[in-house]
Amino acid sequence: LLKTVEKAREMETDFLGYGSVISRQDPRQWQALNKKWRETLHAVGTDIEVKFTLRHTGVTRSPLTR
Repeated sequence: LLKTVEKAREMETDFLGYGSVISRQDPRQWQALNKKWRETLHAVGTDIEVKFTLRHTGVTRSPLTR
C-alpha cells in the first residue's frame, strides 16, 4: 500500500481524494492550497492502519492435499 501511495505522489495524482476532503471540510484552506496543490501533495503524510478479525483458525472448506 505504501508503494502505491508513493507511486501516486510521483505521478502527481490524488487518488485518495485529499483535495476533495479539504475542499469540503475547509473551503478557505482549500483556496490557499489549491494554487500549489501538486507541491503540497508531496508533503502530505499517509498513515495506513490495517484491522482484521480472525474468525476461525485451522478451518478450510476443502482439503489442502488430496
